[in-house]
Amino acid sequence: MPASTNRQEFYRRIDQALENGGKLAFAIEALAAESHSKNLAPDIQELLRTLRGKPTAEQFVMDGSKAVWLPLILRSEPASGSSDDFKRLLNDLTVVTQFRKNNWLHFMYPLVVLAVAIVMFVLLATTIIPTFQSMFVEFQLRLPRSTQMLISISVYLRNHPVMSCFWLIGLTLVFIGFRKVSSLLKRYLEATTLVGPFLSGNAESVRAMGRFTSTLAELLHLGAPLDEAILIAGRSSQNRRFIKTSEILSREIGDTHSIAPDSSVAHNFPALIFLALEAGPNNTPSIALLRQLSAIYFERVKQRFDWSAGLFAPLSIIGIGFVIGFVVISLFMPLVSLVSSLSG
Repeated sequence: MPASTNRQEFYRRIDQALENGGKLAFAIEALAAESHSKNLAPDIQELLRTLRGKPTAEQFVMDGSKAVWLPLILRSEPASGSSDDFKRLLNDLTVVTQFRKNNWLHFMYPLVVLAVAIVMFVLLATTIIPTFQSMFVEFQLRLPRSTQMLISISVYLRNHPVMSCFWLIGLTLVFIGFRKVSSLLKRYLEATTLVGPFLSGNAESVRAMGRFTSTLAELLHLGAPLDEAILIAGRSSQNRRFIKTSEILSREIGDTHSIAPDSSVAHNFPALIFLALEAGPNNTPSIALLRQLSAIYFERVKQRFDWSAGLFAPLSIIGIGFVIGFVVISLFMPLVSLVSSLSG
């Protein structure tokens, strides 16, 4: 079958799947209500608005932010209507609606602990520490540097409560801004030749490869030409390096009508991808293997996130412990000196 005919056919099948977008939108909202997710992530809200707007296949394959949803949309209309198809769709919807909620739930405990610690420190600084300060002044004690620092913080909080709130809000905004800027910088550096390979193993890169393989598998299942399927899958990865690599590989496949694992950009993709593209009958792509690879990549991302989220809680508690230790030692060191001098 000519490539143009294949292109028309798989675009038509994407259009057919998009015609049922209203059902998918209803399913996402129903699952969100069932899981008590009242506030959906902005990208999911954008997906719901797009689905209700009767989009075309061209809109989805040309826009990477929309192409990333193609696997979910293409699997949302099971051909057989079997219970296995329904379970698979339910699992996909659960991942979509719960991932970001789970992100916040993982960090909720350490954030609450941190907020309580800040409140307790402010109460100490405005009530307890001034009492110790008066005692130190009365006995004319020579205060260690740590005690002087603690008293200075207490005085500043009591004399400038509004400015202290602004400082806290400002530091929070700086931290959020730093994370966003570093994330954007990392995405830009991933597309460079020198730095890109060193960033290829991070969680975002693995997640992007999961999007790529998932979209590639579903497009090939529709009968899309390999060169165009790789091009669209690269856009869906939303990773600059994978997008550039997909464009080059797509052109090479279009010119030679064959996969080129020895391409100069092939090293940007895992070798398993090229194995999956030739693992089927007569060296055709193995859709089942691509789907399995996608599941493996997403599971790796989940495990990495679970590990990092689990580490954040004890680290925050350790940090709070250091602060508490600093306060206790700073307040009681002068008292020990006073007791020693009186007993002598």
